[in-house]
Amino acid sequence: MSSLSRNTWLVLSLLAVGVVAGVVTWTAAGAAPPGQGEPVTFDGVEFPHGDLSFVDRVVSYKAGEEVEDPCANPDNALGIPDFDAEADTGYVALGNATEVCRAELILEFRDNALVDIPGEDLWIFEIGPAVEATEVYVSTDGQNWISLGRVEGATRGINIADKADPGQSFNFIRLCDYPDGASSYAPWGGPDIDAVGAIGTQPQPTPTAAPGGQAIAPGAQPPWCLLGIALLGALVLALVVLFLLLRRRKRTD
Repeated sequence: MSSLSRNTWLVLSLLAVGVVAGVVTWTAAGAAPPGQGEPVTFDGVEFPHGDLSFVDRVVSYKAGEEVEDPCANPDNALGIPDFDAEADTGYVALGNATEVCRAELILEFRDNALVDIPGEDLWIFEIGPAVEATEVYVSTDGQNWISLGRVEGATRGINIADKADPGQSFNFIRLCDYPDGASSYAPWGGPDIDAVGAIGTQPQPTPTAAPGGQAIAPGAQPPWCLLGIALLGALVLALVVLFLLLRRRKRTD
């Protein structure tokens, strides 16, 4: 095999790698935005977008009085309702507060956003035998809050129509114990939050986790995409080299 033939095969190999990388990158990028999941029902409430409908991240947690482990883990409020009555797990207690939002839990929707639709939009799953009031707030940025009033324990829905502007969406939910006295005691003081879900929901791209857990904001390129771009660049370079080799061969002939 001549030197020219070896070079040609090398270039063709690079071309093949570039094409495969391009297809993989294009396919992955097209599949990145979340879509609608299969409908799910909890406590008689149907969520048309499935598991996507529930909060994804704890922003902050400030427990009030009468909260002890294992009822002080805010991650228990994430995802679908999963309270286990026998094991007494799957929820987080807010605690008893003497002032509004002295006991609070701030949560974030990451792959969807709360929007207004006809009927009730946001559902709070609170467990336990005591009827414990919870103040509910929403925000677009996690800093400026709009009060939705309070829910009085158990599974309750809220209609945000009177609070949301047309087309407005919210990613942040703030739950606070309403200061109505100590309604329950340690280790599960105050409202016990199992889950928070949005029936009025709008899927949206989510920040991608980079190695080490650091989030990449929407619009930035995750590492796998950068690799794909680099390989596509190699494809273009290979095409240029192949063109030059063919011209050289033609002149030699």
